[in-house]
Parts: sequence; C-alpha cells; structure tokens
Amino acid sequence: MKILPLGQLLCFTVLSTGFARAAVHLSDSPTSAATLVAPHQHAVEQMLGHAVAIRTAKGASSVADVLNGTADAAIVAESLDSAVRRSGSQQRAAELAFQPIAEFRLAIVVHASNGVRELTSEELRAILSGRVTNWKDFGGRNLAISVVLPSDSTAADEIVRDSIMHEQDAIAGAQEASLAEVARIVGATEGAIGFTATEFTANQPVNLVTTAPYWRPLGFVTRGEPNEDLERVMLAFRIRVLKTARK
Repeated sequence: MKILPLGQLLCFTVLSTGFARAAVHLSDSPTSAATLVAPHQHAVEQMLGHAVAIRTAKGASSVADVLNGTADAAIVAESLDSAVRRSGSQQRAAELAFQPIAEFRLAIVVHASNGVRELTSEELRAILSGRVTNWKDFGGRNLAISVVLPSDSTAADEIVRDSIMHEQDAIAGAQEASLAEVARIVGATEGAIGFTATEFTANQPVNLVTTAPYWRPLGFVTRGEPNEDLERVMLAFRIRVLKTARK
C-alpha cells in the first residue's frame, strides 16, 4: 500500500443502498492505514456487502474533522489523549470517545548482522540519550550505534518519548523518518537501531530486538456515541482484526 506524505489524511466513505452515507477519516499517520485499512479493507467490504471507497484529502487532523462535523470518526494508532493533543483539540476533549479495536506492539529493530538481540529499557534509554554509542558495550561488535527515530508526526514517536525516554530528550542528531523508512534505513545500515511497527519490517534485513513490550492502541475516535452505520463499520474491522490475530 502506498504511504501518503505527511500532512495528508485518508478517509473512506461507506457506500450502501439503504444505509446512511458515513465518512470516516483516518489520521495523518500512516500507521492506521497500514495496520488496519490495507490488510482488512477487502474483507470488510465483503462483510458489509458494499464498497468502501478510499480517497485522500488535505488536512492536518482527522480528530478536528470529527469535532467540526465533516467526519463521523477518526481512525488513530495512538491513545485518545495523544490524538487530541496532536490535533490541538484539548479544550473539546470531553466531547470525544475512543472506540478500541486492537493494540499493536512497537517494533525495535537492528540490522540483520547485529548480534545484539536483547536490550533492557535502561539500555534503550542509554542509547537514545547518547550515553552509550557503541554496540560493543552490549556484547556486540565494535560498531558505532546510529539511531533512527520515527518522525514526530507518528504515534510511535509518542511511545518513544513518553514510555521509553519518560519525556527526556533523545540523542541530538538522530535521524528521523516515517515508520516505513525507519525499517528500510536500519536494513541498509549495520550499526543502526530503529523504532517502527512490525507491519513495516517484512522483507527487510532487520532483526526484532527483545525488550519490554511497548504497545500502541488502534481505534476509532468519535464525537459521542457512534451511529448505527458507523457501528457496523467498526464491528466489521474488529471481527477482521480478531480473526487475523487468531491465525
């Protein structure tokens, strides 16, 4: 699936004879598009019995679209607090509700040739703060560590800053990239460590690092309770995610 540039967001419109027309906007992060829409859209259409058309639209925040009435729901890959904060909608946060679908684990990856396969949370903080700069300090090769962080427009960045770094500053000069690019860069750089989503690691020469689990929620943000049409869409996606998880 093509990853949209930052500053754009996706929306899909439910088309069904006999049902109300319901527009559902996705967040401007590529995470929700890659983890929810791309893998499950076709199956959801079959379950609903009608087409789900995807279109792009200019905009900065799908949550703001929910509040101003131009969208029925936003699909986000982050907590409600995070989505509200990034949209600048804190004063109207009480109007919004989060309808969870699933949780996806943040993937911490190194180059396939890197022998270091486990890191503690403290060791991750040491790398991200710049206190440790060589893999030999973790039993690896004498190889400089380069850090590739998710860009500050992604939910993964929130996890790195809040859950791993506890809001401390990360290393100055660390490279930033989209989630898809993080995996590609790490796969091309022997000393790199990157923070991305599992969905983007397929077919890349990277290894997943075993560490404490860091999760990111995936769900719908609605203004109040969802209507019947939106409930059908959310239920279809929940069923598809559950079936996939059980395989």
